[in-house]
Amino acid sequence: MRLTLWLSLFALSILSATRGAVTTLLPSPLPTALQQALHFLVLTFLFSLPAITQLKAAITRPMVLSMALLFPLPIIMSVLAEGHVSSHLQVVVFALLPVVIVLAVAHRTASFGPETEGRRLLVPAIAGAAGTLVLLPLGLPSSGLSRALLGLLVVSAVASALAGIRLHSLLAPVKIVPAAAVVSGTSTLLLAAFTLAGVARYPIGLRLSALVPDALLTLGLDAPILLLTLWLLREMHPIPFAARYLLIPLFSILAAILLLHPLTTPIMLGGLALMAGAALWLLLAKPPEAA
Repeated sequence: MRLTLWLSLFALSILSATRGAVTTLLPSPLPTALQQALHFLVLTFLFSLPAITQLKAAITRPMVLSMALLFPLPIIMSVLAEGHVSSHLQVVVFALLPVVIVLAVAHRTASFGPETEGRRLLVPAIAGAAGTLVLLPLGLPSSGLSRALLGLLVVSAVASALAGIRLHSLLAPVKIVPAAAVVSGTSTLLLAAFTLAGVARYPIGLRLSALVPDALLTLGLDAPILLLTLWLLREMHPIPFAARYLLIPLFSILAAILLLHPLTTPIMLGGLALMAGAALWLLLAKPPEAA
């Protein structure tokens, strides 16, 4: 079972890194929030039809709230931060989330003494974030608005990490396909409301043929990414699963190195080693037991 979880996590990380590369190389003509709303709308229909009789068990207030915090909220905050907080800084913010998850799990299990596994797991969590800082050029925002948006981005990222921990137990009695339908429906409503509020505008004169790549992206990458994420949230302990926040940028950086052949330096290799070693440590670690 452990090998299956690991292979699924690596598949999720590679698919997520691939999605990031595709959207960078082939940007959508739609605003990000609207694009994501349409993607989730397609997924809502895709997952609701085969699980229509099982949706009731997945629609609970804690479930919907946690899913809203984990999925659409970071997208909304990322859109708001565009032009104010660099994409590299946003990656670093999410690379810090293993620290949040280790602290939250250790606190919840009352196992954060000086000799406990909870405290020791802070070492790889911090090392992974340090590796990301080494690899990505980082510029802190200078204006008050940019700093405020960075603060909100950090808060939303922390909220999404805590929601993921909560979903680990909430998803236990729920099947994955109806859960995916609830995630997709919740995300569609919130992202559509955000778009209609005027923060993002629909481009006039857009042809339907321009949406074909988005439809292919939804079916080919977004659907398996969502299913794998929910399954791993349910089956994998939050601390090993936190390695995804390091593996996804690690695979993205490795792909860029292979494709672009930049000059590699000892510092760059050290950053890659920190990220890879930290992710492996989190995967191999024995999570704190409940008190």
